[in-house]
Amino acid sequence: VLVSGGVLMLPKDDNPNKKFKMPYINGNFILPFLTSLFISYFWKDLLHVLTNFGNVDYKAYLFLIFVILAILMTAYTVLKQWSLIPVLGVLCCLYLMIEIPVKSWAVFFGWMTLGLCIYFGYSFKRSNLA
Repeated sequence: VLVSGGVLMLPKDDNPNKKFKMPYINGNFILPFLTSLFISYFWKDLLHVLTNFGNVDYKAYLFLIFVILAILMTAYTVLKQWSLIPVLGVLCCLYLMIEIPVKSWAVFFGWMTLGLCIYFGYSFKRSNLA
């Protein structure tokens, strides 16, 4: 999600000598179509979350947040002329993230905390700037 979102924030540079150019695919028509197709396919699930707002599990809330983010990203794609490829990358990764169980998130954050402690502890100890 961060890498695809970062690609969206890259400045538009039309330098012909540049080694890497992000291919631009206009998402003005494709993304609204895909978003409306997704919402129509999952309409029953979305309606269930909205009608039983206080009585659903956490995954239903995450699904609702994903749908809201998909609608917002679709609007930004149309307004700001974003390329389709990184937007689809963000949305696909977000959808995969909402399907991950809570136990996996806890293990992920635990290992990430341990890794960051080792990384910063090692770099603090061996830094040339200190």
